[in-house]
Amino acid sequence: MVPKKIVIIGGGMSGLSAAFGLTSAPDWQQQYEITVLQLGWRLGGKGASGRNSDAQERIEEHGLHVWGGFYENAFRIMRACYAELHRPPGSPLGTFEEAFKPCPLVSWIENLNGAWLPWNNDFPEYAGAAPGDGQPMPSLFDGLLRVLEWVIQTAFSSSLDIAAGSADTAQASGRDRPAWIEPLVAAGIAASEVRRLTHDPALDVRLKTGAFPAVYSHLVDAFKILRTLPDDIASHSLIAHQAAVWLLQEFRKCVLPSGRLDGEPVGIRRALILVDLGLAEVIGILSDGVLFDGFDVLDNEDLSAWFTRHGASAASVSSAVVRGVYDFIFAFQHGDPAQPMLAAGAGLRCIFRLIMWYKGAIFWKMQAGMGDTVFGPLYQVLRERGVSFEFFQQVQTLELSQDKTSIQSIQVGVQATLKTGSYQPLVSVEGLPCWPNAPLYEQLVQGQELQAQGINLEDPWANWPLVSTYTLTVGVDFDQVILATSLAPLKNIAQELIDASPAFTNLVERVQTVQTQAFQLWLNPNLASLGWEAGSTVLTSFAHPFETWADMSQVTPREVWPPGQQPGSIAYFCGVLIDANPIPPFSDHGFPAQQIALAKQYSLAWIKQNLPILWPRAATNTGTFDWTLVDDPGNQTGPGRFDSQYWRANISPAERYVLSVPGSTQYRLTATGSGFQNLFLAGDWTLNGLNFGCIESATMGGLQVSQAICGYPQEIVGEKDI
Repeated sequence: MVPKKIVIIGGGMSGLSAAFGLTSAPDWQQQYEITVLQLGWRLGGKGASGRNSDAQERIEEHGLHVWGGFYENAFRIMRACYAELHRPPGSPLGTFEEAFKPCPLVSWIENLNGAWLPWNNDFPEYAGAAPGDGQPMPSLFDGLLRVLEWVIQTAFSSSLDIAAGSADTAQASGRDRPAWIEPLVAAGIAASEVRRLTHDPALDVRLKTGAFPAVYSHLVDAFKILRTLPDDIASHSLIAHQAAVWLLQEFRKCVLPSGRLDGEPVGIRRALILVDLGLAEVIGILSDGVLFDGFDVLDNEDLSAWFTRHGASAASVSSAVVRGVYDFIFAFQHGDPAQPMLAAGAGLRCIFRLIMWYKGAIFWKMQAGMGDTVFGPLYQVLRERGVSFEFFQQVQTLELSQDKTSIQSIQVGVQATLKTGSYQPLVSVEGLPCWPNAPLYEQLVQGQELQAQGINLEDPWANWPLVSTYTLTVGVDFDQVILATSLAPLKNIAQELIDASPAFTNLVERVQTVQTQAFQLWLNPNLASLGWEAGSTVLTSFAHPFETWADMSQVTPREVWPPGQQPGSIAYFCGVLIDANPIPPFSDHGFPAQQIALAKQYSLAWIKQNLPILWPRAATNTGTFDWTLVDDPGNQTGPGRFDSQYWRANISPAERYVLSVPGSTQYRLTATGSGFQNLFLAGDWTLNGLNFGCIESATMGGLQVSQAICGYPQEIVGEKDI
C-alpha cells in the first residue's frame, strides 16, 4: 500500500496535535507520510517562545500562558509526550510532573469607589486527580448540581462567618449586617453542619423540624428536586426544572431584594456577588434548555446580557468576576475596551469547565517557556516518530481544482535556504532543549544578511524578498491537506476557497480575531517585598490594557543568571491591543515598528499609573513606580530601565487571537466541514466543542482532524456538552 501524503500547514498546537494523533495510531507509517510546513524558525504559533542568548537566556513569550486544569486533551498529549521522551534521570524537566506544577491561587481585582482591592481565591487542590490522567469528567448535569451545592455552601457558610464577625466586618454595627443573615443566626446552625448540608441524609427531617428558616428552604428544596432527577437528561421533567427555577428566584428575592450592593462591607458584597451569579447560572441553564441542547444555543447573546436576563444584579454583572472572563479570553471587539463581546454559551462553558472540571488545581504553570515545555518536546517526539518538518516555508496560496471541489496545489515561498542538510532548530540551555528567539543564522545561506538587517521572518510586513517559490501538487506531493494556521491568515492564503464557498466567506468574516500585546519584567525584589503577600498567582480584571498578570518566577531556575544575580521575581502582563484603522498592506514595512513603539508607550504609561497600586511597596515616596527595582544590566535610570525588559505587539495575522463574539458560533466549521474533499481544518477557530481561544481548543481541533482521517484517538474529551 502506498502511504497517503499529508501536508500540515502550520506548526502551532492544533497542527502538532493532529500530527501527534495521526502518529499515535498503530502502523501509521505504512499509511501516511506527514510533513509540517512552518513559517520562520520555530514551532508554537501564538504559544511560541524564544531564548534570548544576549540576556541570560531569558524566556520571551508571546504573552502570558497558563494551562487550565480542565485541559484534559492537551495534558493527555503532554503526558504521553514526556513518557516517550525518555529523558535521563536528573535532566531538566525530565518528566511531566517536573514540567507542570499546580497553581491554586487565582486573583481578581475590583475597583470600589476609585480604589483597587485584590480579591484572592485559593481554589482547593484535589489529591488523587491530575489533568490528562484519563479519568472521566463530570457531566453537565453533575456540574450544575455542583454549582448549586456551591451556592448553598457559600450562602450559608458566608452568612455564618459574617454573623460571627469576619475580619472585614469585625467593626460593623448591626446596621451594617444585612437583614437576610438574621434568620440564619437565630436558627443557631453550626457552620460545620452547614458545610455538610448537601450530603446530609437527614435533610428532610431537619427541614420539617424547622432546623432551617423557610427563606433558606427555597434554596435547599431546589437542590433536592434536582438531586432526585436521573442522570439521563432525556428523562428529566420540564416541570421539575421549572419548579427549581421558581424556588431559586424566590430565594434571590430574599437575598437581593433590591439588587443593590452599595455600602455593603467587602466580604458581604463579594459573597452576594458569587451567590447572585451562581443563581443566575443555574436558573439560566435550566430555563434556556442548556441541559438538553448544550451551551451553543446561547451563543447569539452576549454573556453579560444573559446574566442580566436571568436576574443577576447590575453590580454582579459589572463585577470583577464577570469582567475577568472577558479579560481571560481577550473578548473585546477590535481590541477596544469599550466593546466587550463574548457569546454567552462560550463564556459559560469557559466558566463551567474552568471551575467545575479542573483536576488537581484550577491552573497549572509551566516550569520553563512554553516553547521549552511544550513545543520542544512535541517536536522531538514527532521528529523521532518520522514526521518531517520544513522550516522557513511561507505558504502563499491554496489553489482549487478546476471543478472547485478539492485542493489542487499549494504555492509555497522559501524564506531562507540551508547550507546543508535539514534545519536543526533547538539549542541547549543548561541541558534543556529550547527554541532560540531568532533563527540559527549559521545554518542559513542568507544568515549574515538576515542578522545584519534584523529581519523578523515571522513578520509578514518584513522587507525581505522570498528566496524562491515552488508548487506542491495533489497526487504528487500531497493527497490531503490539514489547514492548521490561525484564522486570520486565511484571508491571505485561501482567497480561492473564500470565493468558491459561502461557508468559508462566513467563517473569515463572522468569526473575528483581535490583536494582543504583552510585556515582561525581571525584578530584584520578591513578591512580598513588592507588596504582594498573597503568593504566586494568576490575576485578571485589572486596569486596561494590561488586565492580566501572572507571577512567573518559577521559570527563574531555567534561565542562566550569574550566581547571586537571579531576579527575585518575574512578572508577565498581557491584554488586547486596539486595531489600527485601517490595518495596512504588507508593503507598509514600517507598520510593525509603529505598533511595537505603541505597545512600549502603553506599557510605560500603564506601569507608571498601575504598578504602585498592584505592588504598594514598589512605589517611591511620591507614589510613582520605583524603577530601581527592575533588573537592568545597563543600569539606566528611570523608565529607561524598561529598555532592558521585553515587550511585543502581536499584530501578525498568525498571532491574532480568535474571538467568540455573539452570533459567530454558527459560522465556525468542523474539522471535516471545509467543503473541499481533501482539506481538513484544525484550530481553536473551528467548531470543536469548546469554541473559544485556548490551547485546549486548539488541541481538540487538531485531534478531531486526526480522528476523522484515521479514527485515532477514539475519545476526545469535551466535544459535546451533554
